[in-house]
Amino acid sequence: MIRKAIAAVATGAALAVAAPAVAQEVEYKQIEEKNLLKGKDSIEADKGYILLTLPNRGNGLFVKTPDADDIAEYTEEWEEKYEKAAKRYESRQARYEKELKIWEGQRTKRSPRPEAPEVVTRETFSIGDIERRMLVSFGPQYVFSKDTDGEKSYSYMIQVEPGTYTYYGPIFYMPNGQTLGTCYCMGTVKFEVEAGEVTDLGTFLAQEWASDEDMKMATVGYEATGREPKPVEYSNFGSLADYDVVQADLRAAGKMNNFFGILIGRHPPVDGVLAYERDRIIDVKAREETAEMEVEAEAIEEAAEAVAEAAEAIEEAEAALEEAAAATEAQATAQTED
Repeated sequence: MIRKAIAAVATGAALAVAAPAVAQEVEYKQIEEKNLLKGKDSIEADKGYILLTLPNRGNGLFVKTPDADDIAEYTEEWEEKYEKAAKRYESRQARYEKELKIWEGQRTKRSPRPEAPEVVTRETFSIGDIERRMLVSFGPQYVFSKDTDGEKSYSYMIQVEPGTYTYYGPIFYMPNGQTLGTCYCMGTVKFEVEAGEVTDLGTFLAQEWASDEDMKMATVGYEATGREPKPVEYSNFGSLADYDVVQADLRAAGKMNNFFGILIGRHPPVDGVLAYERDRIIDVKAREETAEMEVEAEAIEEAAEAVAEAAEAIEEAEAALEEAAAATEAQATAQTED
């Protein structure tokens, strides 16, 4: 199996789509259970952790949603690089104008016309997508735990910065930018990772819970296998017994850019989380939560109306009492005068 995994990695590297390397802003590392038990690694209070289990060695990518600090760092770098690029453009433009003047002064013009430098503007200048700098990969090496007693499985745990993470797809990724796999650019899931917690995806990424119909919704040319969906199972590692391990609260994520120019796909629909209407992504949880909020708002409005009606009835009763009291007082006055 290890030889097969190594061969798969080698094949992936050979077939990978080359892409330029970019600065990696988000910090992460894969944790192995043996190092956790030996004290070489630890569950740190200011870090988050993603835990997942697959039936075989696997790999994939998550994308962290940039937070305010990430955006500030990216913006600062953009400004610095734009300023340098703008200065280089000014210098090249000045040199071009001199060369053009000389060329235009030639009688024969045997030499080719000087080529104008590419214009650099704030609107067109780019240092690449910020999401490209927020990538977190796992596998196929650095397995957290391998189970060979029961059904074979491989678990991975990644230490990450707290935040929101979107599953980008089963993609083999190397730091130099080479990739192989399918990006879930047309629909996927995301989840929160809190500081000091281990967010457990269980066997969700294995997609054994998906029916043939689910797979048809996500995979072009999928042929039914008669698969029997299995429920998602979550880990129960003794090595994590003293830590906060929580099940991932999955949410629908929107469409994403295909950073690597690889095969585009989408995640299978997830009951109660993610659905599709043709190519439109449906955030099922958000829809249900909105419906619940509307019901609650309607109930509050009805209660407010009932309170208003009760207040009006009280006012009418008070007015009637005042009229009755006035009538009684007038009657008493008349009797006294008689």
